Amino acid sequence: MLKQARLEQIRKLLESSGEVEIQQLCRLFNVAEMTARRDLDELAKDEMIIRTHGGAVLSTKNILVETPFDTRLNENQKAKDAIAKFALGYIQDGQKIFFNSSSTVFSLAKIIDNSRKLLVVTEAINIAAELNARTNLSVFQIGGELRKNTLSCVGHFTEEMIKRFTFDLAIVGINSVNKEGRIFCGTTYEFGIYEAVFAAARKIIVVADSSKIGHDDFCCVGTLEDVDVLITDSGADMKVLEDFQEMGNAEIRIVEVD
Repeated sequence: MLKQARLEQIRKLLESSGEVEIQQLCRLFNVAEMTARRDLDELAKDEMIIRTHGGAVLSTKNILVETPFDTRLNENQKAKDAIAKFALGYIQDGQKIFFNSSSTVFSLAKIIDNSRKLLVVTEAINIAAELNARTNLSVFQIGGELRKNTLSCVGHFTEEMIKRFTFDLAIVGINSVNKEGRIFCGTTYEFGIYEAVFAAARKIIVVADSSKIGHDDFCCVGTLEDVDVLITDSGADMKVLEDFQEMGNAEIRIVEVD
């Protein structure tokens, strides 16, 4: 394989999984370790990737590529687990619930036990697969164009399917909520999904760890006036959370992280 073609393939691997190892590249492309190292060094020159001892990881500076799910899953994991455990208390048997493709919601899906009697609708294939192992729980997988980095379906068909449902509860993760209470997602791909879910759910819970509190992102999908509960952790700026509380409407719940 020519060098440029190999570099492009390595780029795609990083965008998909968030990291690569030298030995992995040697096996995939049948090249020597020195060649694999030189390839990664070259990609690192434009700050697209960050070199590590045994390979490379995707740079967070690359705004054109959404952070892969596996990478997001490992960020602020203790906070996400604490938020998920708290959010579990809002779920009641017999409910029809929407879960979106956030890593915090995935943490919630993993702690729902086998005894719960629920109907869960999701556009996230990893969440659907996780919950499908519960014998008393029904799962409806929303279809559409599958995005590799988020493990979720997007597009017109996805949005139209969501619009045909009514949910007792929607639990959604977000990219950020700024100091003015505006809620953001990271890409325009997701905008229509949030819009459809916000219209279809009787109660909306937003789960967002402290790293997502108090700053802007790319695409505004609503405000705190559109949701019922915001659950975050104690690492968030307390002044910002107090301002959120004064805005009214959304109940602000703060969980401690061990």
